[in-house]
Amino acid sequence: MSMLGFTRNFSPLKILTEEQLEVIHRGALNVLEKTGLRIEHERALKLFEENGCRVDYDDRRVRIPPGVVEECMRRCPSSFHLKARNPKNDMILGGNTVYFGPFPGMQTVDFDTWEPRAPTREEFYDGVTVLDALENLHYIHTYSPWFGFEGLPPVMCIPEGFAAEARNSTKVLRSASSKDCEIFIIEMAKAVGTDAPVSCCVSAPLTYYAEAVEASYRAIEADFPVFVTGGAIMGGHRAGDNCWGDTNQQCRAVRWASAGTAYKARGKSSSPELPIPAGYAGRGSCFWCYRGFFSQCGI
Repeated sequence: MSMLGFTRNFSPLKILTEEQLEVIHRGALNVLEKTGLRIEHERALKLFEENGCRVDYDDRRVRIPPGVVEECMRRCPSSFHLKARNPKNDMILGGNTVYFGPFPGMQTVDFDTWEPRAPTREEFYDGVTVLDALENLHYIHTYSPWFGFEGLPPVMCIPEGFAAEARNSTKVLRSASSKDCEIFIIEMAKAVGTDAPVSCCVSAPLTYYAEAVEASYRAIEADFPVFVTGGAIMGGHRAGDNCWGDTNQQCRAVRWASAGTAYKARGKSSSPELPIPAGYAGRGSCFWCYRGFFSQCGI
């Protein structure tokens, strides 16, 4: 059983023609092949090289042939399953189903002075309980309802926030990665029997830093999904440096290529464990990458 979510019973808004989408797609393939990506992780560089990509180890740059990208896109399944603590809250991503989750907040407001302040631990836990009770909210973000609570050192905000959510919610929990905190998040998720999609942020211009890639490997080794997203906070907006000029829209084909290359390395003819478009229209975004980013090879 899974959460129903909302079903979209109408066609997506079509702003671009198929021909225009094809131009964007071909442009992205050209960037991947000619400019390439900077991958600051030795293990990942070796994996790309083993699967037909050109790797410059001095510059840590990977150039991905169009055929590799196209093959990875071909292998992408249409849907996949995310496990929550309570099976009735499981999610199936794909198709016309739409799910909603909260967006993180930095601080709360003191009702007496109307000044912003850090929430207390009790307020944080109560906030998670409220989010868990909302029937039209289907998953909870790591930083929700706030980024930590008073008395926490910044490095502990992510793991303590996840711990609060694991204790007070039975919905799908999306986690994050920074300063190796995913090590503890993965162990907590295993303890309560839930998937915990770990984030991997792409940084402008066209760079995967070692910390993000290592977090992805840890998630994969735990058989957890990886959430690949543009990391606007990890490199400013640099119009023209990315495939379409915006950090948060950066090189979507990279996501197909990186995870698909890994699956190809395992010699599989079909793939239940590759990136999935959460909101796929034409060649649109691939936000959730499922158990496949960079490597399952040799794990």
